[in-house]
Amino acid sequence: MRSLKFFKQLILRFALLLLLSSAVRVFYYLYNMHYFPTPHFSDWIGIMEGGLRFDIESLIYTNALFIIFSVLPIPYKNKKWYKRFLLVLFVVFNLMFFSIEIADLIYFQYVFRRINGSDLSILINSFEILPSYMVEHFEGVLGLGFIGLLLWFIYKKTQIIIEQKFNYLFASLVFLITIGVAIIGSRGGLQLRPLSPISASKYVDKKELTPLVSNGTIHLLFATEQNFLSRRHYFDKNEVYNIFSPVRKGDKEMSMDKKNIFFITLESFGKEYIYYFNKTLDKSYTPFLDSLLDQGLCFEDAYACGTRSPYGIAGIGASIPTLMEKPISFSAYQTNCIDGVGSLLNEVGYTTGFFHGARPSSMNIDRLGKLEGFTNIFTKATFNDDSKFDGDWGIWDDPFFQYTIKEVNKFKEPFSAFLFSMTSHGPYVVEKYFEEKYPNDDPILRTVRYTDYALRHLFEEAKKQPWFKNTIFVVTADHIGRAFDKKFTNQYSKYQIPLLFYSQDTFFRGKNHKVVSQVDIMPTLLNLLHYPKDYNAFGFDIFDELKPRYDYTFSNGIYQILDGEYILFFDGTKMVGFYNYKKNPELSVDVKGKYPKKEKEMLTYLKALIQIHNELMIDNKICNYNFNKNK
Repeated sequence: MRSLKFFKQLILRFALLLLLSSAVRVFYYLYNMHYFPTPHFSDWIGIMEGGLRFDIESLIYTNALFIIFSVLPIPYKNKKWYKRFLLVLFVVFNLMFFSIEIADLIYFQYVFRRINGSDLSILINSFEILPSYMVEHFEGVLGLGFIGLLLWFIYKKTQIIIEQKFNYLFASLVFLITIGVAIIGSRGGLQLRPLSPISASKYVDKKELTPLVSNGTIHLLFATEQNFLSRRHYFDKNEVYNIFSPVRKGDKEMSMDKKNIFFITLESFGKEYIYYFNKTLDKSYTPFLDSLLDQGLCFEDAYACGTRSPYGIAGIGASIPTLMEKPISFSAYQTNCIDGVGSLLNEVGYTTGFFHGARPSSMNIDRLGKLEGFTNIFTKATFNDDSKFDGDWGIWDDPFFQYTIKEVNKFKEPFSAFLFSMTSHGPYVVEKYFEEKYPNDDPILRTVRYTDYALRHLFEEAKKQPWFKNTIFVVTADHIGRAFDKKFTNQYSKYQIPLLFYSQDTFFRGKNHKVVSQVDIMPTLLNLLHYPKDYNAFGFDIFDELKPRYDYTFSNGIYQILDGEYILFFDGTKMVGFYNYKKNPELSVDVKGKYPKKEKEMLTYLKALIQIHNELMIDNKICNYNFNKNK
């Protein structure tokens, strides 16, 4: 039982550390309350609940050696030298933890987010100014000194002397149990993916409160596997914002037309799979979508932001392009404040919900939905019926689409629902009855046919609902799927996706041939609604004839931008290719230097985008709320 008492001592010390870290979290708010909206009591419950999980995770990492040596199955733990050794481990490593938290608390007023790895590189390169900052913020030095004394006091007051005989077998068992519990705690729990900074968004409804949930230590630990953006200086500040500005002005003159917005994003539905766009298919695998594209407003030259789902969801739901290696939900900037369509519509009285039938945390998709401001999140867990589980990813599309309609029927209007399908993803399996009905289909195309069937079923049910006539449907894809035909694999066609606006309103009829990106969807919809508030976006209203029409993305270290005729490639320093993709779809003839005016126009715009994107990401000013701070 001697080892069990040492285990209890460890738990007591850890509980006191959590109490101290929670107090620091409250002080984090009090110190920076000018920069936060006032949290309500319900907000504080979410902040402290989520904060506790983050603190458990980061304090286990911080105290890894202390935890191991506290329960190590050896008979020396009552020796003075061993206790002094543990005291040093406890105070030094926890003082490091709280040093980060105190520095983060002060640094917030400069960047309006938690500290990350890129901030450390700035500190290393500006080390000579550290003393002046310590003088300027001497309250932080005093606070850290006080915490150091508290850590020493906690350790001393929780010491125990145990005289029982040492039992190797029992001590080894306690050691193994402790390590097991610590491993679970270091993941933040038993969920599919370990707790990461983006998880903070699920605990608060106000995106501006997200920094209060996580902690600086977990951000720095997470940063060890991240790539950071560097600032670009292609233009001076005034010049670059004349070329491109992310600020979208609200319509202050007209009253808002509060139509419901229903996003339907189809997994891997590239143009190649859709007969409407690709008549080389032996037959139509998307008969319902084909008919819908004929009935609504079809954008025939639409592009995805990237080749993975998180890129597409960020582009559609927050007008954030792909201009860095990782999507925002997996990047070092995953807790940045963003102007997601959910949060923007929440501010004007909408009910918002994000629907994805996968297991919670799969690809961070549900967390990204929460980051974009969708208040209600629906996943395999909320569906709560494993008889409809596909055995791999989540709930089959058809039952989950019907579940979505049932849940949306409970929403108070106006609402915005974001449904992201799942079945048309590898390993490309469908419900048994559907496989038996179409046994000779290619597995990929069979899943496409199945999701099209689920889409038909969804619209049949939606048309019965009273909200249908006041709803704008946006049907698109996150990215393309596996290509059968080589022509769908080149540097522009691998981003080509369907995009449809559908409504009972006759305005949404016909075909639009402009170049359109996923980042244009949100600002187009908000303009159609006469949204009254300012916000930030990288896209523009598709119907604004004065704005340039470009698509742009980043992959394998190369930026690309295209208009309706030309595509340009840029490595961040120099242009590495310029092609007329309309006349030369294979991109075999580089026409660099032949059209200098067009080259300069496209390259100038791309450089401005990159410079502003990196600046806003690094400074956490993607959202309009932060963009206007300290101007």
